[in-house]
Amino acid sequence: MTVFIATLRIKAGQEQEFERLQRELSELTHANEPDTIVYDILRSRDDPSTYVVYGRFRNEAAFQ
Repeated sequence: MTVFIATLRIKAGQEQEFERLQRELSELTHANEPDTIVYDILRSRDDPSTYVVYGRFRNEAAFQ
């Protein structure tokens, strides 16, 4: 299993668009990449411009 965690800081005022694009990317990923177990985004409670993106894949090939 391969996992990635990325912390992203988004420009103020762009959060809504970023979330929309991430939802779209998550839907496309799950529809087209069956070896993706989890692809999710979390918004920080302390800093609304900071997000954590989390992905978990069956193996390294699926991640690539």
